[in-house]
Amino acid sequence: MLTFSARGYADGSATETMFDFPSDVMFDERDQTKLIVLDDYNDAIRSVDIATKVNRNILSLLLHSLQTKALPL
Repeated sequence: MLTFSARGYADGSATETMFDFPSDVMFDERDQTKLIVLDDYNDAIRSVDIATKVNRNILSLLLHSLQTKALPL
């Protein structure tokens, strides 16, 4: 079982990993041994290996940076 007891951001094993408001969880369609977690307040999409319980970052959206800069059309 995975538990999220501390808020923050850290990749690693189940005892090291930290999320900040994981809002959605789904299975990876390509690899059913992995969960995809939307880590809302960290603006990140993360992957959790169910067998090893190791978490890693897939994509950091960096929304704060995008919101403060105009993007060319």
